[in-house]
Order: sequence, then structure tokens, then C-alpha cells
Amino acid sequence: MELISLNLIYDYPVCWNKFKVLRDFVQNFYDTVKWHQWKKRFTYTLSDEILQMRSSDVGFSYDWLLHIGASTKRDDAGENAGYFGEGFKIASLCAVRDHNWNIEVLSRDWKLSVVTTDLIIDGRKLKSLAYKVWRHRKKITDTVLRIFPFKDINLFHTVLLSFYYPENPLLGEKIWESSDSAVFFRSEKHKPAGYPRTYNDKGKGIIFAGYQALGSFQFPLVVCQHDYRYNDRERNTFYRMDVIDIILQVSSRLPPDASAMVLNVLKRKWYDRPRKQYDFESWYGIIRTLIENIAGSPEETLAWRERN
Repeated sequence: MELISLNLIYDYPVCWNKFKVLRDFVQNFYDTVKWHQWKKRFTYTLSDEILQMRSSDVGFSYDWLLHIGASTKRDDAGENAGYFGEGFKIASLCAVRDHNWNIEVLSRDWKLSVVTTDLIIDGRKLKSLAYKVWRHRKKITDTVLRIFPFKDINLFHTVLLSFYYPENPLLGEKIWESSDSAVFFRSEKHKPAGYPRTYNDKGKGIIFAGYQALGSFQFPLVVCQHDYRYNDRERNTFYRMDVIDIILQVSSRLPPDASAMVLNVLKRKWYDRPRKQYDFESWYGIIRTLIENIAGSPEETLAWRERN
């Protein structure tokens, strides 16, 4: 057994709630297997208050967990959040310190537990996050993360629903999809309590940005901008102006037939106008963009006029 100090002081001023901690742990697995294989290669169990997450056919060296800024996705910098790197350390710190969870990780020929150790700096005794690492002879082909004691399975299900994957039950009929964007109708399934939403906007609509639910709006649509890039690791929920910007960005990519379907859902916003010189919450730009898309097709233009 080896004890490795991370030199991450225990009272480091960061505080993630349980949702954020779980989301970051799940993000690690999500990035390893990718969204299109999520249902096939990611599994979980909850038994005897032990939540176990597993991704199949994925392994890595625990050395990646030792250094701030390191990530096993370093060759794909900018794609998603990076897995089993810096975020794991912060999530582990908050899990152990703030939520009284124990964290274990297994991969290849090693097992790791998140613990603490003492440091002496300038005569002062401090506590640091650390790992206990064991080596074992039998190699495993999967990566496993365990959290215990864990009881809130509803919270964990909410976290899983906050990731984009085709089988997500919050997604309804697909309107249009490309490699970097997608639009769906919303299904009839209700969002669970605690699901990410825009402040003061509890609508059915969902914004997925960078494959994570980060906003809400009033219309029954799911708008996805997969190539969205996070500015920081917090990934806080969007303000209304951010939601408008995402919908506008995706709307500009829609073909005429999909634009007509989306525009029909947004009927209550057809006559929206900016209320001031810079109105970042106005739907005017979205409506105009969708109309211009439809106008680019004589067939869709004719069909629109006949329907309206």
C-alpha cells in the first residue's frame, strides 16, 4: 500500500453540492465511452448503500489522478470536460469533506481510496487530500468508481438525466440532428426535482450545451448545442440571455423543414420585439432566423403559407 499526498489542502475554498459532485463523477465515465455508447457501456448498481459506477473496456494509470491540470483526455482538449483529471480531485474533496462519502476507484491493476493526510507547512499542521493505492495481480478491463454510504438514488437518476444520450426519456420525437446540434420535441416525462433549470423559468424546454442540461425555457422543445465550450468547471445553469443565445445559434443551423416545425412551436413569440436597444432576452432574433430559413425554400414557404 502506498500513501500519496495530493498537496490539495482540505479547507480549499470550493464547495460543490451533491448534484455537482455526482455530475462530475458521472462526467468522467460519460467522456470515456461517449454519448452514443452510453447505454451500452455504462452501468451502475446500488446495494448496501454502495453506489458503483462502471464503464466497460476502459482503463488508465492512476498517475493521471495525481496532478492538478492533468487529464486522460489531454489529446482532445476542449472536447467535453476531460475525464479522470482535475475535476475528480475537486469532486473527491467535496465528497469526503462536505458530504461524508467514501470514494474508491479501480482500474487495470490498482485500487485507490480517497483519504487525508497531515502536512507541516512553516510550522503549521494542515490536512491534505491523499490517496491510498494498492496494487493487485489480476488486471481488470473496466474502470469502477464506488461511493459509500450512499442512499439518494433519486438524486443520482436526476444526474443521469442531465446528460445527453439518445435514450434519455426526456427527449421526445427528433426534429433534426447533425454532428454538432440537435432539436427534439419534449417527451411527456416530467423533469425530476432538482433538475437543472434557468432561474425564474420552469418551463418544459431543456437546453443541452456540451452534452449537459444547463438551462430551461417555456416551450416543449429540447435544443442541443453539442459543440458548446465551457468557460469554467462549475458549469452553472444558464441565465435567460444564455438560453436565448443557444437557441439562436442552433436555429441558424436548421434546414427549412425543421425551422418550420420549431417556428410553429414558438407561435406565442412570433410578434416578440426588443423592448430596449439591447434586449438579450428577446426572441426576435430567433423568430427572424427561422423565418429566413423557411424563406430559403420555395416549397417550405408555400407549405407555410397554406398552413397559416
